[in-house]
Amino acid sequence: MAEVTRSGTITRCRYELASSRPSRVSLDRVVRDYDLLFQEVLAQAPIAYTPIPVSEIQIPKMPGAGWRKFVPQGVKNYVRTWAERFQRSL
Repeated sequence: MAEVTRSGTITRCRYELASSRPSRVSLDRVVRDYDLLFQEVLAQAPIAYTPIPVSEIQIPKMPGAGWRKFVPQGVKNYVRTWAERFQRSL
C-alpha cells in the first residue's frame, strides 16, 4: 500500500492498479452483450395486460382539506377535470 504524502498520490496509485489489470470492458463486449440482451427481450412473448375499468378505480378519502394546500393549483384543476369527465366526486 502506498503512503500518501501529497495530493494526487492515491489517484495515481489507483490508475496504476487499473492499468495493470486486463480490461473487462471493451466496445466489442458491450456491443455483443447489448445485442444478446435485445435478442432475448425480443424473443419473449409480450405480456398480456388488461387495464381495470375506470369505474373500479377508487380514490381514498383524505381527512379534512389539509392535504389540498400542498397540491399545486394546476394539478388540482387537472384532477377536477378528470373527475368530472368520469362522474367521480373528490
